[in-house]
Amino acid sequence: MRIPKNLNRESILQAIKEVDRDGFPPDRQSRKWDVLYKNNKYPPKYLISLANKFLNGVELSPKKFSGGPEANEFLKDLRFTIVSKTEKEKNRRLELWKKIGGDKATDVNPQVLRKLGIYGGFQGIWVDKVPTQKFSDSGKGITVSFLHTGKHYPDDLSDDGLIYHYPKTNRKGQKDLNEINASKEAYECGLPIFIILPGKNSNKTRCVKLGWIIDWSDEEQLFLVSFSDNDLPNLKPKSKEDPFKLTDSKKGKKQITTSRPNQTRFRFDVLKRSGSKCSVCDIKIKELLVAAHVRDKKANGSDDERNGLILCWNHHTAFDNYLFGIDPKNLKIIPQNNQVKLSSLGITVNVLTPEKEPPHPKALEWKWKKFKNFGSK
Repeated sequence: MRIPKNLNRESILQAIKEVDRDGFPPDRQSRKWDVLYKNNKYPPKYLISLANKFLNGVELSPKKFSGGPEANEFLKDLRFTIVSKTEKEKNRRLELWKKIGGDKATDVNPQVLRKLGIYGGFQGIWVDKVPTQKFSDSGKGITVSFLHTGKHYPDDLSDDGLIYHYPKTNRKGQKDLNEINASKEAYECGLPIFIILPGKNSNKTRCVKLGWIIDWSDEEQLFLVSFSDNDLPNLKPKSKEDPFKLTDSKKGKKQITTSRPNQTRFRFDVLKRSGSKCSVCDIKIKELLVAAHVRDKKANGSDDERNGLILCWNHHTAFDNYLFGIDPKNLKIIPQNNQVKLSSLGITVNVLTPEKEPPHPKALEWKWKKFKNFGSK
C-alpha cells in the first residue's frame, strides 16, 4: 500500500494543527527528516498518518507506507519544506569524496580508505556505527560503502550505476540482515555511499565512485545504486499506472563499459518486475540471465521495464535472431521453422513463463509482427 492519493495540503495542515494542540507520541519522532512549517518541525510520517484520519476516517499505520524519500516527495508535492537531520553526515561524506579526488579516485590506496573510514575491511557492506548510530532506527548504524569486486556479477556494473546483491554469508547472528537494513537506511536518509571497485591501473589500488541507493527488491535480493557526483537522483517511485512507453528516441552518452546507457536501471527494473528466471527455460542463476529488450534499442525501444523480458544468454540470442516468437494473444512460443522442435532450441515450455509479470502486450505485438515478417522472407 502506498500513500492514499486523496490526501491533500489541507489535510496535512489539519494534522499540523492537531500536533500543535496535542503533541505526538515519542515513538513517532523522526530520526532523519522533519517538515518545517512556520518555524516549527514535525515528523513527516506522523503527519501523513494523521491526515489520513481526517479524509479517510482512520489513522494510517506507518507500516503501510515508507518514510524517507516516499513520504518526503509526497509532502514536497504539496508545497511543504523538508529538512534533513542528517545533513551534517551527508556533507561529511561529500567532503571525504573530494578528499580522495572525486571522479579522479581511480587508484586509491586501500589504507587511505580505511584511515578515512570509507571502508573497513574485506566485508561487502561497510557500516560505520559511530557517526550514524543516532540517525539509525535500529541503532546499528548506516551503510557507508559497498565493495564490488566484479568477480561474481561483472555485468551488474555500468558507467552510470550498479546492481548490488544482498549479502549471503555464514556469519553468526543477523549480520547480513543488519547490513541490508543499514543500506536501506542510507536511502531513507538521502545519504550517498561509496562504491569500492578494483583499481583502474593496479590490483593493489581501489577505484571509488559516489553512489546513491535509489531502489531495492527484497524478493530478488538486489539494491540499485545510481552514480552521481552532485546530489540525490529523482526518487519518485514508479507506478503501474504510468503510461507505457514502447519507444524512446533519446540517444544516450557513449559508455566506457560495454553496457548501454540506462542498462543497469533497466536490468534491475525487469528483474524486479519479472523475476529471476529465464522466461522460456528453467535457468534461475542470475549470472546467466539477461534483461532483453522486446523492442530492441536499434529500433528505438524504450527502457520501460514493461518492454523487457528475462532470458538466459542462449535464449536472448535466439530471441534477437527470431529463432522463436511469442504470440501476444496467448503467449505461446512458436519456433521460426515449424519443422524444428522447441526442445531443440533448449526451450522447456510451450507458453511464456516468467516468474512474475510478462512484457506489455504492445511490446509483444511489435515483436510478433517482426517475427512474422522475418519468417516470410
